Amino acid sequence: MGNNNILYFLAVLALICSCFLYKERLKNDRLYKICQDQDDTIQLQLEAISSQRSYISKLKDHYNNNLIYNRNSYDDYPFSRSPENPIH
Repeated sequence: MGNNNILYFLAVLALICSCFLYKERLKNDRLYKICQDQDDTIQLQLEAISSQRSYISKLKDHYNNNLIYNRNSYDDYPFSRSPENPIH
């Protein structure tokens, strides 16, 4: 009789432990999915940042080229209004 009580106790203890481990596994799976989603979002944001950087560098190049072109066009007309030769 004493052996049966110990076996029942161990069976209940094993059942409680397996329920606890199952719940922990569900939490871990949920957290793993969240981490995967965050990783995908981070990669998407890195691609967006990269494309924004390239767009900004193209805008800077365009601005610098236009600035150089405008300065060169002022040199053609010595009496025109330019940053180096303002008319007051």
